[in-house]
Amino acid sequence: MFSSGTACKRAIMVALLAVSASTTAPAAIVYTDNFDSGAQLPWENQRGNWVAGSGAYYAGSPGNVPVTASLLPYDVTDFVAEVDIAGVADGGLWARADSAGTAGVMLILHSYNIYWHVITDPSSGPWTPYGTQSWAGSSVHVKLTAAGDILTAYLDGATTPITTLDLSTISRPGYDYSSGRFGLYSNSSQTFDNVSLTVVPEPATMALLALGGLSMLRRRRA
Repeated sequence: MFSSGTACKRAIMVALLAVSASTTAPAAIVYTDNFDSGAQLPWENQRGNWVAGSGAYYAGSPGNVPVTASLLPYDVTDFVAEVDIAGVADGGLWARADSAGTAGVMLILHSYNIYWHVITDPSSGPWTPYGTQSWAGSSVHVKLTAAGDILTAYLDGATTPITTLDLSTISRPGYDYSSGRFGLYSNSSQTFDNVSLTVVPEPATMALLALGGLSMLRRRRA
């Protein structure tokens, strides 16, 4: 039979192990699409008449009033998305958009700069640019990470981000950008390829286990 001291130690170990598991080893979910045989993922094609052809994906009717959107039907919070873009002119990525692609965060790339929008309407924006940085190129590999309020963009395998957006500094009353859908935007003939979306689930189960262990410890000490 265990003593109360041994039981307390066991409770501490359970709690610590649960917290460790919940913060360091969540199971990632990965979605990929290379468009070699059409679209493999369930792209929703909200606006822009998107087409998969010749091993790439593009808007058959590009535009920005309203902005085009083809989103994946997964509501995500923390994630890493990567994509190759060819013929960069005017387009980019949606992050944490609503299901209709009418509100959300957008990462915009031109052939000369990159910046963010946080919009509430696909026609009226607002089109305030955030984190504008210069770059030059016609083809690029983009990596977009989302962790809490922080969204970060990297280009061509760089380990230093080219631009970062802190959503806690932006007010859009009535709108919540803490989670949403990932997708693509195009206002030009550019094409997208080799899309990957790695989603890190919130470790709710392990967190509850940790809280349960600590609660047990408190009761035994009382």
